[in-house]
This record gives sequence, C-alpha cells and structure tokens, in this order.
Amino acid sequence: MRKSNVIGQSSLLDRFETMISSGRVAHAYLLAGPEGIGKTTMGKIFANMLLCTSSVDRPCGVCQSCMQFASGNHPDFIQLIPNGKSIKVDDILNLRRDIVIKPYQGNRKVYMVDDAHTMTQFAQNALLKTLEEPPSYATIILGTDNINALLPTIISRCQAIPMKRMPSDDIYAILIERGLSSDEANIFARMSEGLPGRAIALSLDENFKVLREDVISYLDNLLSMKSWEILKHTALFMDNRDDIGTILDILVVFMRDVLIYSETGDYNLIINRDKKSNINLYSNLFTTRQIKTIIENIETARKMLNDNANYQLTIENMLLSIRGGVKICS
Repeated sequence: MRKSNVIGQSSLLDRFETMISSGRVAHAYLLAGPEGIGKTTMGKIFANMLLCTSSVDRPCGVCQSCMQFASGNHPDFIQLIPNGKSIKVDDILNLRRDIVIKPYQGNRKVYMVDDAHTMTQFAQNALLKTLEEPPSYATIILGTDNINALLPTIISRCQAIPMKRMPSDDIYAILIERGLSSDEANIFARMSEGLPGRAIALSLDENFKVLREDVISYLDNLLSMKSWEILKHTALFMDNRDDIGTILDILVVFMRDVLIYSETGDYNLIINRDKKSNINLYSNLFTTRQIKTIIENIETARKMLNDNANYQLTIENMLLSIRGGVKICS
C-alpha cells in the first residue's frame, strides 16, 4: 500500500520515514492501541518501508521487494498471529530459529507479531531472550490491544508507538473510498469511536444493519405502548443479549441525534440522516431535559449490565424510563 493512499495517519508515516532515513531504526517497536485502530495495517506499511530498496518515497511499490510484499511472498517478512486464542511458546521458538538466519535478500528481516498480548507467559519469556540480544539486521514489530498484558521487560526493550483514535471525518473518507454512500459512511464513521477497523467491520456486518433497523423501529412502537405492555415486548433485547452493547450504542447515538436536532433544527449535524422522520417525531415528544435523562439512563443500564446486574430487570427499567419521558398521555 502506498503512503499516499493511507488516510489519517500522516504523522505516523512521517515518523516511520524519519526513523528510516536517519538510520535510527530500533530492533523492536510496540504499536499500542484499541482493537480496530489500524495496528496491523500500519505495522505492515512500516515493514514494507523497511524492506523497500528505493532510496526515496518508501514504500515505492515498484521495486522487487515491494512487489513481493504486496503479493504476500516476501522471504524476509514473517507475520505471527495467534494460534487459536494465543501465541504459544513454539511459535516464538520458531521465530527465534528463523531470526538467526541472515536475510535472503537485502539487508533486513522484519517480524510482525499481531495481538502480542495473547502470548503465553512462556512465549513472552522466549521472546524476551531475542529482544535482549537481537541480530543487527532484524526488526520486530509488536501490535497489542492490551499493553498491560505484556511483561514490563518486553515493553522496556521496545520503542513504544501509541496509536490515537482517528477523527470521524478521516474514517468517513476511508469508507467513501470503499464505495459506501455518503449517508452510510457518515453513520458508520460516527459509530466507530475513532476506530477505522470498527467502522469497516460495521459496514460489512449485515446483522448490524438489520439490528439498527429493528432497534429504531422498536423505539417508534415504544411510543404507543402502555407501560405494562413494555414488559411483554422485550424480545428484541432478550434475543440479542450477546449484542446488547451494540444495541445500547444504537440507542445512545439515536437519542443524541434527537437532542442535537431539538436544539439546532439542523439535520446536517445528526448521524442517522436516513432517519430524519423518526428523529423529528422524537424531538416533538421529548423536552431537552427528558432526552438528556434518557441518554443518562441508557448509559446507567450499560454500566449496570457490565457490573452483572439482572439483565431482564435492567432492560425493562431502561425501556420504562424511555417511555415514561414521552409528552403524551398514557
């Protein structure tokens, strides 16, 4: 992948380029950030830059090394991924056996360890021995969602590169490049929490699209329910218990749209632009204070569920609190 095609990571790419051009390439790097931030993507671009034989504009995309990298057949690039749920000691021992072999071509070998936090204790100790005395031609790139799961001695022997969440506008641009419509890209970018990987995953998840429609449709039906009827109509939440976090996200984003539209009257500021009529309906039925209270109650329900509160009771109370705020007679 050419650097010019990478959106929202210019400062990190400049940092990579500076390290390479100055000749100050460390033996190990630690890309740290939440799942979906782009650690694997940026780690591979960095590896490609390190292996590229061009003297400028790395990765050039046209040298033999870049073409091999693009095809997934570069002999001096090895990527480790979890074997099952973890990276085991045998995986690291294989890396150690390979790393003592000099590069097949060029003057560098690059190893990338995805989800490094899944390494077992034995695997981490085995890797530590290599990090203590690495060959001069080898560079190891670790990616982790949970830096605290790594041994302090591993962290201290790596150059840490924290990865920051991306602005939604950059993620929007990434989704547009992938062929999404403007409305779709806006929705998924705003729901991504600054994580491009999450935005892409949501855009490809047909279950999410169905769930979003079901949740917003449920909200419309909720307005016409009596309080006692709500207790009989919780199937959407009971049947999708494993996706309750996503459901709560949909609810919060929708209600924030209602709040924003209520205060500004500007549809351009909302996320769910394809649900303007639904948002308009809710904005006419709730006061600003009630909308804010509903959002707080949804977040309270999320915290309670995370603390293992009774699932059904928590959901019922949340739904009753939403219905109770409507400015119409029961």
